[in-house]
Amino acid sequence: MSENCGVATEVQYDFLKKNKGLMGSPLFWRVGGNGTTKAGMKLNWQLNLGDRFWWTWKGTMPLNKNTNFTISERLCLKNMLMDPKNADYSMGLAMEFKM
Repeated sequence: MSENCGVATEVQYDFLKKNKGLMGSPLFWRVGGNGTTKAGMKLNWQLNLGDRFWWTWKGTMPLNKNTNFTISERLCLKNMLMDPKNADYSMGLAMEFKM
């Protein structure tokens, strides 16, 4: 990674207690980051911890000044460790052409 990367985190508490978060409590935690590799690929990642533990990341690579290639993935880490058949894994690919 190059020097221009960052990480942010936040904690949320549902005072109305309408949603279940960490260990059944109304507490939620989110942490994420972004950066750019030396090859120019932009990376973003996020971990959302609540009733489920979601891991999401996206990478965008410029192929030339008018074309970008993007890959993204999302899965439930809690299910992946405890029930791998139901990890709720999804993956996406995209190609962007600018005119």
